[in-house]
Amino acid sequence: MSTKLDEEKLLGLFELSHDGKVLYSSFESPQGEMSRQFSYDGSDFFKDIAHFKNVEDFHRRFEMFRIAESRSTSFSFTCQYPDGPHNVRVVMARLMMDSGSDSFLVHFKRP
Repeated sequence: MSTKLDEEKLLGLFELSHDGKVLYSSFESPQGEMSRQFSYDGSDFFKDIAHFKNVEDFHRRFEMFRIAESRSTSFSFTCQYPDGPHNVRVVMARLMMDSGSDSFLVHFKRP
């Protein structure tokens, strides 16, 4: 993984498979611009991308949404980084595929 990713707070849009593999990623810069400068497609979101200390708490939220019937949800979440907490707004949406295999959009954005 890129050192740049490890140094920055997680903001951006991600499409994840049911098991947390990244299908699409676009990161938000500190200026608010979205960028696909690096591709993390195929990476494990919870092990390779989400590098905050309480990633397991977020993983549980994702799993609860994944098994639920709802099409979308939105909530506040505090990512715990070594240099302190970082509050984000999380929006999750289910993408229904004709094949019956859903994917999930997860957007970490500024509150």
